[in-house]
Parts: sequence; C-alpha cells; structure tokens
Amino acid sequence: MPRIDADNMPDFLRAYGERTPYALGWTPEADFATWQVAGLEAVREAVNGDLMAVPQVRLVSERALGEARVQHLEMTFPTGAVTDAVFAVPQGKGPFPAIVLLHDHGGAFEIGWEKLIPTEDAEKRAIGDAWVERYYDGRYLGEVLLAQGYAVIAWDALGWGSRKGNGLESQQALASNLMQYGLSLAGLMAQEDVQAANWLSRQAQIDPQAIGSWGFSMGGYRAWQLSALSPVIGAGVSSCWMAAMKPLMAPGNNQLGGQSAFNMLHPALGGRLDYPDFAGLAAPKPMLFEAGRTDHLFSEPSIREAFDKLEAVWQASGAPEALRTRIWDRGHILLRDQQEMALEFFQDVLGAPIP
Repeated sequence: MPRIDADNMPDFLRAYGERTPYALGWTPEADFATWQVAGLEAVREAVNGDLMAVPQVRLVSERALGEARVQHLEMTFPTGAVTDAVFAVPQGKGPFPAIVLLHDHGGAFEIGWEKLIPTEDAEKRAIGDAWVERYYDGRYLGEVLLAQGYAVIAWDALGWGSRKGNGLESQQALASNLMQYGLSLAGLMAQEDVQAANWLSRQAQIDPQAIGSWGFSMGGYRAWQLSALSPVIGAGVSSCWMAAMKPLMAPGNNQLGGQSAFNMLHPALGGRLDYPDFAGLAAPKPMLFEAGRTDHLFSEPSIREAFDKLEAVWQASGAPEALRTRIWDRGHILLRDQQEMALEFFQDVLGAPIP
C-alpha cells in the first residue's frame, strides 16, 4: 500500500486532520467578542503586513465608460509591489456608495480587473467578453454597479493581468519564493486587498460609511476575507466560495492539487481556523453568501456545514438577521438572478445609491 496516494496525501494525514480540532474556531461556549479579538489577531499575524497602510497611487489615464468616468491607476503597495487598477465613478455629484470588486481565478491569468470592468484594449476585451459570457451571464459586474449608482474599484492580484506570471503550474514556485521571505501568496493578496480598500475610503467622491466588497469564486473568498479584516468594509457578498475545509480534502478535489490552492492558504492558520470561522470574524457586519448546489469545487454538504457555522457565529454576535445565505440550483457560476440578489442586498444594507 503506497504511503502517499495519487492526490499526494500521506497515508496518515486524513486521520490526523480529523482528530485535530480548530483551536481558533468558534464554539458555542465561547464569548463572541473575546473569540473575535483572538481570531483577528491570529489572522493579522498570518497575513504579515501593515493593514493600516495606504498604497501610493498614480493616475495613468482617464476615459469615459458610458456616463461613468474611469481612472486607470498605478498602485504601489508598501512591499514595493506594483499593480494596475481601475477606479470608476458614476455620473453625478456624490459622495457615492462604493463596491470593492475582487476578481476570480479560473486559471485565466491574462486578465485580472478586466474580468470586472471592460477594457479598451481590444485583445484583452475579447478575452474579457468571453469570460463574462461564460461565468457572469454576459455582464461586467462593474458596469452593472455603475448603472446602479455605485462607484467601483478593481485591480490585478499577483499573477494576473499586469502582474501575470508563468501560468498555472508556476503557482507553487511563486508561493514558495514568497515564503522564503516570510510572506505567503494568500497573505500578500489579503494585505493588498485591505490596503487598496483603505485608499478607496479616502477618496472625496466616496461615502466612507457605505463601502462593500463583492467577488465570485476566488473573488468570493477575497470578499469575505476583506470584510473580516477591514474596518472600511461595511458589508460583503461572497459568490461561490464558502465551504468547510475538511470535506474539501476529498480525493480528486481541486483543494488537493496545490497550485491554485495557495492563493487561499494561510500557512499559519492551517488546522487552526476553518473557512467559516475566518469568515465569521466579519460578524456582525451584513454578509450575503451565495453558493451552487452542483458546484464541482464545493460539495453541497461542505457548503451546508459552513453555512450552519456562519449562522451560529452571527447568532452569537447578536445580529443573526445580518447574515443571508442562499444555495442556488446550479454550478460554479454567477448568473443574473444571483447578481440581482447581491444588488438588492447592497441597496438594503448600504443604502440606496444617490440618483
């Protein structure tokens, strides 16, 4: 019998994981405030970055997108990392409510923010159009939000678009190289997301009391992570990225393949904080979690286990009504009706956009 199986799982590891409790996880006996403080402290330590910092931003160009104005930015983070970003504001005086849009993974590294806001680059626009047709019901979320009166911001995470690397099979080397210097792929993404949101909250056109986060797939992970870590974010929508971790460690699951998993893996939190526990650190903020019953990445039992934990955490926070969950009868996709639910949610919790 092989000591390491085809999924690269050592023969002892599943049993080890099953008997290892999440030391930082929520339990009914815990005091919510004490638990939240301890959890956030552990996550901030794992992220290993200044979450109060604000990136330096340079305006590169500006253009119209329908009646909205789009600024193309160069954003430099405290680590020295540089990314392309876009900041779009609807027509009107403001200040506007705003949504931080977090792009997905999908193995499509040629574009990042262009999955969310249409670009003028013809080649990337063609890729983006095909992408939103495949996963977003043919709609760019940024355009949808701008039409509703929200400002939006999006940028390229490390490995996408302006920061494109060497493809799917290079992600483990990228993660390893970051770890050599005390960073992690997930931690770097988390700190950059928080820092970019800090910049957004300081813009004169934005109502700092009405900022939300939204993403699909890996972007959904980033959305609840950002909501948990950032006091700037008042509410969040996570579309198709929530499950309990242990059921994901099943033969053939994407989680066991490494590579892409490093984007959602904080080494210092492994075995200490489950995904719904981490997301629960956002409580009592309003949050909407959407999932697909036939999602090939997340089994329905793993989703329901996570949703049950989230409900317990929000109940303990004193705001059970602030949490909304929905399992749609579909797969890993963000269709129009899911988008409309998110828009209604933001209108409810952030207030109606200014006409």
